Amino acid sequence: MNFAHLSHRLSDYRIDRSLADAGTLFQGDTVFRNEAVVENFNPHSTCLVTKAQQTFSSHGGTHADKPAHFIDSPEPQEFDASQYSGSALLLQVSRYIQDDLIVTLIAVQAELEHLGIQHDDVRRYRILLRMNPDDTYSSDTKVPFAYLEKDAVAFLAERGCPMVAVDTKSIDAEHETCLAGANHGLCYTHGTAIVENVDLSAYDVSSRGEIATFFDSTRNYTDARGIAAMIFVPDDAHE
Repeated sequence: MNFAHLSHRLSDYRIDRSLADAGTLFQGDTVFRNEAVVENFNPHSTCLVTKAQQTFSSHGGTHADKPAHFIDSPEPQEFDASQYSGSALLLQVSRYIQDDLIVTLIAVQAELEHLGIQHDDVRRYRILLRMNPDDTYSSDTKVPFAYLEKDAVAFLAERGCPMVAVDTKSIDAEHETCLAGANHGLCYTHGTAIVENVDLSAYDVSSRGEIATFFDSTRNYTDARGIAAMIFVPDDAHE
């Protein structure tokens, strides 16, 4: 088996963004820094070891929001790991976005209907929303980003959708001041997990697929979990 070829193909399916990508950050958030020094720790022979110090934001790169990020409670209920992997729908909703940058309920429903998905069947799928209309993602932390209308989130969460993932910095508007009373809180109330900053630039049509999510144990914090993710879509363009 050509493992090098297999490794290359698998990398093509990755949909996570690096925590070093400044475009995943809000203005004023912690920028990624890495300081590495190689030292010889064996006085009798060569044993080179890298000593590294990294500074970054827990919400940099692709990550899963934890309830503690927006719920003021001593022990908020965590989302189950199984919610992040399994059957998925990738919805191309960027084509509906107007100058207000709002992804509406009508846009979400239109793409579900395009795939032949009944409304109540969303409970079977993790929903990934491509809201960025460009081929690439901006590396500028100041760029305004599209966000979900609360009715759209309510439609998915109230029907038991296990996970909602967006290719923007947040499922809520940048100007939102109370996440617990907005889309974040709505997802938490209905048990819908939240993932932000996925990279869906390679997908320009709505599709069915399977998502596999891997948690980064070194980026597991009170407010967020860093993740790597791949999506497999049965499409000739990605086979």
